[in-house]
Amino acid sequence: MIIKEFDMDYAKKMLVKMKGAKFVNIERYLDIIYFYFSNEENEYPHLELNVCCTLSLRDGKNVILGWGDLFRLPSGVNRKDIPWSDETGLIYDFTVQGSNMFDEIIDRDIMPNLHSFIVSEYSFNELGDLMIYFKNGYELLFRIDVSATRECWRYFDTRDYDTFIAVTGQGIHLDAE
Repeated sequence: MIIKEFDMDYAKKMLVKMKGAKFVNIERYLDIIYFYFSNEENEYPHLELNVCCTLSLRDGKNVILGWGDLFRLPSGVNRKDIPWSDETGLIYDFTVQGSNMFDEIIDRDIMPNLHSFIVSEYSFNELGDLMIYFKNGYELLFRIDVSATRECWRYFDTRDYDTFIAVTGQGIHLDAE
């Protein structure tokens, strides 16, 4: 169902589980980023946020990580040394793990400090833009960037896959349809 004004309370009840949770892992497959959270002592990642839209991680003054980093070469790779295409098309594949600046920043700057990312607050609007605030001063923003029904982000508790929030360019959807 598409969210209506009276349904915002339901979405807030789901997202409130994120408060106090800490990052326990970040993974990427192609252009989908998987953020795993836990607010349990054993740190089993029971809260999951799957993202395929514009995102930025900021420290208040600077963008530390952005969606565009998926399509930037990692450090030490010289653009002119790459065979960009041949008669079959594009050769360089940014979706390969480690082949872009996004993966480099995650591995170098985020993963070693992952447990310092504890959710203090969140906010979202009727379009589905989501902002997550961390106790260490960082902010993670997800902005809806399509007008179509392509899913931009999905949030769920891994203990109950049938209850989720899915956000597309057409609105916020709750539960399985």
